[in-house]
Amino acid sequence: MHNFDLANGKVALLFGTELKGLSEDALANADEFLRIGMYGFTESFNISVSAGIILHHLIEKLHKSEITWQLTKKEASEIKLNWLRNTVKKADALEKEFLKNFYSD
Repeated sequence: MHNFDLANGKVALLFGTELKGLSEDALANADEFLRIGMYGFTESFNISVSAGIILHHLIEKLHKSEITWQLTKKEASEIKLNWLRNTVKKADALEKEFLKNFYSD
């Protein structure tokens, strides 16, 4: 887990099932692998624990790196706007009315 290189670019994390792990297709297409060391009598963690351990480790590593990972203000605004458009009922009508009033002033 410690030599996983975040500088290689974007990351997609795949978590396998406790019984079968990842599919052959997922394994064949992966560029890198992370494994959580197991100690004692535990044979595996459940998926939420595994995700939490991996995300904590990667975020800590990212914050210590020189990688520019923060969203720009424009990117953050676009994400928020897309979220609003997808969660607010009749968002298109509200946006149209807002813009009409905004530009008429």
